[in-house]
Order: sequence, then structure tokens, then C-alpha cells
Amino acid sequence: MLGPGATKDEVIDLYGWPTGQSKAGAKEILNYPQGQVILENGRVDRVNFSPNIPWGPPRPRPGTVAPAAPKKPEQVADFWLTNFAAATQTAATRGVRILALFNGSDWSPASRRFADEVALHPEFQTAFAADFVFLRLDYATRVQLPADLREQNAKLRERYGVTAYPTLLVLRDNGELLGAVDLQKEQPGDSYRARAIAAVAELRDLLKPRPAPPPVAVPAAPANAAPAGSTKAPADPAVMSSLYSARWLLTGGVVAGLAVSGLLFWLVWRNRTAPPATPRAAISARISDAASGLPTEEDLKTWPRAKLARLVEAMAETDGYQGLLRQGGDIDLALRRAGENRVRVLVACAEGARGPVGAKAVRELFASLTAEGVSVGWFVAPGGFAPEARAYGNEHGLLLIEGPKLQAMLRDLPPLLVTKVMGRIAERRV
Repeated sequence: MLGPGATKDEVIDLYGWPTGQSKAGAKEILNYPQGQVILENGRVDRVNFSPNIPWGPPRPRPGTVAPAAPKKPEQVADFWLTNFAAATQTAATRGVRILALFNGSDWSPASRRFADEVALHPEFQTAFAADFVFLRLDYATRVQLPADLREQNAKLRERYGVTAYPTLLVLRDNGELLGAVDLQKEQPGDSYRARAIAAVAELRDLLKPRPAPPPVAVPAAPANAAPAGSTKAPADPAVMSSLYSARWLLTGGVVAGLAVSGLLFWLVWRNRTAPPATPRAAISARISDAASGLPTEEDLKTWPRAKLARLVEAMAETDGYQGLLRQGGDIDLALRRAGENRVRVLVACAEGARGPVGAKAVRELFASLTAEGVSVGWFVAPGGFAPEARAYGNEHGLLLIEGPKLQAMLRDLPPLLVTKVMGRIAERRV
């Protein structure tokens, strides 16, 4: 309660706008349901309030709008399943496919953006709820996921070979991979969400079964009868006999060709599943590598970091990347797509002479990815990786490339590209 000497404004601020007012000379009376406030020269002289009448909310001043109650934050509906078995069962029941999202919720900026602007938005759900069951597989590093989910997600990442986040895959209800959504492809749309929706819709439409063309009905002609309106005589029986013989010869040739093709396929398959090469075959492979200019595994172990980085740069250029070599840090190479400014891949290299790479170096690569906001990391180590380093890399989606794998990647290149790659290494002496 205000006492004598308070101003009129202070009275109104405390008790609200009066229900009535009167003024006579220097005195002014403010009426309230509980009583009166008497002012003299604009100051409170005395207050006459009844203690038995309760006070309600203060009346606002005329012309003012009462403040609106604060809005409660909207609850975002999370319609993504996290259990793979539940997703496959739901997809089989509904007769639809699975849209699987691989994301790093607490370390990948691209994953956070996709979740906030696309995955959890009602527009995305409305666009694809009839076509897919949504499955989210998280690879958080600071949030502790349940052990069964961590194990499930790790197995699925290895099964589908996921190394970048976010990744969207379309699966059958039995888990068979049908395709990957290209989130980097230029799509129509004024917003990131619109372009992501267009990318998913493009793959969805591409995977839809196309109806077979209707059969063309051909009317049957009477036996040994010439077409209507034709002036040709019926076919000579001797000629027809020759045609039948030729047809049977052609059919026999096709069957024989299929048999030969089956035999060749079996031979190729037997070679693919044959036991490991004998020492003599391994020596032949090394001779072949030397003849084509490819380095051997032992050669790769002697290369310095800079030369390994240059090799990876030349190989990546054959796949449309542009490389930027770095010196003096944990990262040896940054790769970006031609025509783009942002880095897509960070590459770290280790000399084979130092032996297996430990977990510390692999953790430093992951730390660099997080600091630069890059989703994909490669570690090239001809000397191999220690078990704890391999476990950490697999858990965090890093691509670990040892000597045999690096040499296999080189062998998979066409001969002309092998010559180009090795020529690029020779151009710059490292």
C-alpha cells in the first residue's frame, strides 16, 4: 500500500485505473471498488480502503493494450523410428520402402541443419509419409545412446558402407539397398528444405515400377492362306520345309550359345571364389604391377607423407575432385568438388615406416573434421592401424586406407588413368 506523498502515477501503477475521478481545487479523489485515494497537489494525502473487499487484476490505462500471454513453444513431432527391426516390420505391413537417415546429431553441422530444417519439418513428412517408413540412425559422440542402438547403428553403417553425414538411403522392407539420395546435386527450390525434398522425390520416382506396355493383338491368319487382297500363290511346300529346317538350326545355335555362356560364367565365378593366389601367382602380380608402373606395398611403406598425399590427390582428381595440399598440421590434403568452394573431404597420411597408426592420430583427424565442419575423413597409412585406432575409426565413420587397400584402388583404375596418376606424382618431386 502506498502512503502519503506518493504521486498519482504511482497510485495508478499499483492499483490500476480508477473506476471514477473527481477534482476540486488542489484536491483530487480516485475511486476504487475498495475505497478512495485522496490526493492534494498531485500527492497522496490519505488512503481509505476497506480490508473486506478483495482486489482483482488492475485496470489498464485507457488506450493501452494488455500484454498478450506468452506463446508456448511449438512441439516438433519426431516421426522417425530408431529401431531397424521395427522399421522393416512396419514397411512390410504397409507395403512401402524405408528412408534411412544416417546422421551425427551432436558433431556434424550438416546433420544438425538437415534435422532442423528438413527431417523434423511437417512439410517433409507430408511429402513422403505415404511412400516411406522413416528410420533415423544416429552416431552421436557426446550423447550416450543405449548400447543396443549403438551396436545396431554400427552394424548398419558397416553394412551399407556409409562414411558421410547426413546420408539418406532407400531400402526395401527386407533391408536391401535400392539407392542413395544425392543431397549435393543441384535441385530446383528456393530453400534448402525444398531442394532436399526435390532430391528425395527424384529418387522415389526413379525407383517406382514402370507399367509394361499393353500387348499388341495380332489377328491369326488361316493356315496356308494368302493375306486378303494378295495375288501371291500359296507357299511352295519344299520352300516351307527349308525354312522350318533353318529355324530349328537357329534355335539349336541359340541353345548352344547359352550353354557356352553358362560355362564361361561358371568358370569366372569359380575363379572369383578360388583360394588365395599361390606364391607364384603373387610374384606374377608384382611383376605385372612393376610393368604398369604401380608401386608395390613395400614401395608405399617407404613413401613420405607428402608423396602419399600427392598420390591421393591425383587419384581423387580422376573422380572429379580438386585437391589442396596442406603442410605442417594433422591434415595433409583437403578435397572439394570442381566448381565448389566448400571442402568435402579431409585426408591425413602417415608414413609406413612408423608402423601401425595409433588411436591418437585418428582422433586428431576426427577433431579436425568437427572443427572445420566437414563430414568425410580419410586416413592413409601403408603401415596399417592399431586395433584401437581401427575401432575408433569405424565407430566415427572414418575411411581407413592401408597399403593393400591403397594398391587395390590403384589397380582398379583404367590403364590410361594409372599412367595419368603416376605421371602426376612424377611431375612434382616430393
